[in-house]
Amino acid sequence: MGELVAFRLNFSSPLHLGSTRSDYDTSETIQHSDTLYAAITQAWCSLGLEAKLNVLLMENGAFKGVTLSSLYPYYKKEEGYLYFFPIPLDTVGPAVSDTALRKKIKKTQFVDAANFRRIQAAGELNVNTDAIKGSFITLDEEFDQRFLSRQVFPRARVPRSGITKDTEIYYIERLFFKKGSGLYVLALVEEESQISHLQAMLEFLGEEGIGTDRHVGHGLFTVERVAEMGWAPELELQANYRTNLSLFLPEDRTQLQSFLDKAARYKMIKRGGWITTASYLTYRKNSVHMFQEGGLFRCGLDYAGASVNLQPQQLPMGHQVNSPVYRSGKSLFVHVNLNA
Repeated sequence: MGELVAFRLNFSSPLHLGSTRSDYDTSETIQHSDTLYAAITQAWCSLGLEAKLNVLLMENGAFKGVTLSSLYPYYKKEEGYLYFFPIPLDTVGPAVSDTALRKKIKKTQFVDAANFRRIQAAGELNVNTDAIKGSFITLDEEFDQRFLSRQVFPRARVPRSGITKDTEIYYIERLFFKKGSGLYVLALVEEESQISHLQAMLEFLGEEGIGTDRHVGHGLFTVERVAEMGWAPELELQANYRTNLSLFLPEDRTQLQSFLDKAARYKMIKRGGWITTASYLTYRKNSVHMFQEGGLFRCGLDYAGASVNLQPQQLPMGHQVNSPVYRSGKSLFVHVNLNA
């Protein structure tokens, strides 16, 4: 087992996190791990380190000795921080029989660190109405769900297709964080030097921005390594099941079959989108389905998953993408004591 570290991303400008959907009027709340892996790789190359890409990546495009979670929200309190995790599927229920409360629970996305560790230990969490605060589950009295707000703004664009030059109006939802709050990432690293490499790449991305509309100053942030890790997931728990904190793509059919049994719980998500390399901006990548964060698998590994080349092949005559377009499905897994 390596060392688990965390970095806080404190945003100084609005943020839009897109998906494979073609519209922009809804932003995701998290940035998925595959996008973060790709952004860090691009940052490495942008800093002139492409010749040393083998320090960062293996030949198959997988990160070498580093496993990242997706980016999740954190809340700045008067003293300290409140960190949130994806809710492992079907582990939260009402403390008493209450149909209205059950419906509210279904709309939640995140659980705070203290309650996440309770789910790890017991495999379930029973909550009352006072623990439900919009998309978040927490009993922290300081927490204000308005730390993350959303606003929809009109934007203008010229269509990518080139068939028409008429300007189109579209709407984009932007996320705004309360000062001091933002998103964080967990990283499991095998070597100390990888921590400084990772922080340097995140700092570069903070100056360039992440998400959509970076060219107009969106998605800018500062980076801070988290010093106190007492809130982090329990890694030493003895349990037969684990939940994935990143998007997960099995390495092969054998691994997939070993992870799935009658108690396994999961959702799938389609990943693809536009190529972001300058020479190929008008091309779409191929798509792949991955396991969404918060699944439950019969797994004994701290990390697992494969990278896949989504380089498009079906292009017009005379057009081709000459370099691989890797998407990482390498996921960080943490124990859950599921009573199967």
